[in-house]
Amino acid sequence: MENENQEVENPEVEATQTAQGDETATPDNNAEHEIIKEEAKIEIMQKELDEIESNLDADFKKDFESLLSEEEKYFMEVGSDISAKLELMNVKKAQYYEEKLSQKKQQLSDGKSELDVKKQTASNKTAANAFLAEHKDVSLEELEDFADNDMSTRQITQMRESAGEDKVARMKFVYELFKAANPSQEEDDNLPPDLNALRGATAAFNQDDNKDEEYLKSIGVA
Repeated sequence: MENENQEVENPEVEATQTAQGDETATPDNNAEHEIIKEEAKIEIMQKELDEIESNLDADFKKDFESLLSEEEKYFMEVGSDISAKLELMNVKKAQYYEEKLSQKKQQLSDGKSELDVKKQTASNKTAANAFLAEHKDVSLEELEDFADNDMSTRQITQMRESAGEDKVARMKFVYELFKAANPSQEEDDNLPPDLNALRGATAAFNQDDNKDEEYLKSIGVA
């Protein structure tokens, strides 16, 4: 199949990627507990950040003098340029706020990102399990490879429109395309051994005939 999906990100098989290396995609029994713990941790961090923000103005006024150098203190005491004093105060305030908030904000952001990853992983494993419950013999590795390399942009759009955000439905959509693109393998699996052997011999015979015909054409006889 011509791959029209060279520049289109295909996140539809995230569940298969999460389960890679584990065809049964057994979910972590502690996943839900870990998510609850992470949510509680983030809630505490958010409350701490909110409290710091609510007290920043008062804390800055209290600490302002300690933030100044001796030269800056002298300027604030005897200087007559009001605009320059305001500018110095605003600079110190911005630095103070950044120092007090940046680390907490970064920790909160990192915590939320980690929580999102855990939720996504748990969701993907759940979807993979649901899919494998109905298709026990499917290789998730082959399905992922097909989705990444063989699905066209049009097919990806059709899948998103028909399956929405349902990951299991998306995986089923990919699987149906995969089966349609690989019919010979499925048909061979259903044939008795003697018919499989006959099919192989016939294919080889036809291939030799094709080569002979191509040769005759190349020398101007056929």
